[in-house]
Amino acid sequence: PLSSFEIGDRVLVKQSQPGTLMFKGQTHFGSGHWAGVALDKAEGDNAGTYEGGKYFECAQHCGVFVRPDEISHLLGANKNSSSYMGDEKDSDSFNDDSLKGDCKYSEDDEQRMGFAEEKAEDPSSAGGSEVKENQSRLHGVLLPGKGQKFPHSNQCNYN
Repeated sequence: PLSSFEIGDRVLVKQSQPGTLMFKGQTHFGSGHWAGVALDKAEGDNAGTYEGGKYFECAQHCGVFVRPDEISHLLGANKNSSSYMGDEKDSDSFNDDSLKGDCKYSEDDEQRMGFAEEKAEDPSSAGGSEVKENQSRLHGVLLPGKGQKFPHSNQCNYN
């Protein structure tokens, strides 16, 4: 629904044209709600004015008016916007996506650790040896400190 979008949000029109939401609401040229978008490229058919009514301003041939179901949030672009914090319907899934975009390196690290644990248990999976090398390198970094503090780690040496 259009209520989950704020003016200024980065959006994708018809899944292929990135732009900025400049207008949302009712117009004199058609019933129901419309979204006015300033496209990044000159792929539109107006400059925010349609049939004599001015709804927003943008460069010539960059403006389009589309139905709300033809726009979607451009993920990773609304980092400073609060628009997706107050949604009733999509807040959970959308917040997850926005967090992934903001915290990329920690997400990758978590994933890598997750894969290393999975693949170590399943030697038949592809790339298992590569992951084991990484894992043993990790243990090489961690074990020297542990060996001094925990006597049970010394038992590993005798096995």
